[in-house]
This record gives sequence, structure tokens and C-alpha cells, in this order.
Amino acid sequence: MQEKTKIIRSVLAAKALKNPYKINFAITSYCNSRRQTCNVWRKFKKNPEVVKNDLSLKEIEKIFKTFPKSIIWLSLSGGEPFLKDDLVLVCKKAVENIPSPCAW
Repeated sequence: MQEKTKIIRSVLAAKALKNPYKINFAITSYCNSRRQTCNVWRKFKKNPEVVKNDLSLKEIEKIFKTFPKSIIWLSLSGGEPFLKDDLVLVCKKAVENIPSPCAW
């Protein structure tokens, strides 16, 4: 119950200050799926080299460091995030740089 209260307070505080509390962050263009609600796989299929433009771990960490302190919710997306070789390290950097992540 305390975690839910923390989440609600954080969201309300962020909204009151007009700060974001949630970020959806695409970490890769690589996709092996063909979901009809997404076009990432079509772009990847046309040009698999697009993954060379994916951000490095160092670049991702730099971005995480710029996130406002109001962020409590981070969604990692892509393509397919689980196909990113350093996904575990990306998650580690997120936890290190987001001061108050909430567990859902």
C-alpha cells in the first residue's frame, strides 16, 4: 500500500508542477516481430542497417542523466528491447540515474 501511495503522490506532484512522470524510451530499431499495430519491423525489414544508428550505452546514460527528477516510470521500447545486447546494462543505468523509480 505504501508503494501505491508513493506512486499516486509522485504523479500528482508532477502533474501539479507540469513535469513529466513517465517516459517511453526506444532503445533499439531491431525487431523480429510483425505486429500490425507497429511499423518498426517494416523499417527494419527494408533496411536492417538501421540498427547501426541505435544509441550506445554511453549515449543512453547521458540521456538518462538529463531526465527530470519527477520521472518515476520508464518504459523501454523499440523495436524489441529484449534483442538489445546490453539491455541489462541499460536497465542498470536507468536505475542508477532515475532517482525514484517505482516498482509496478
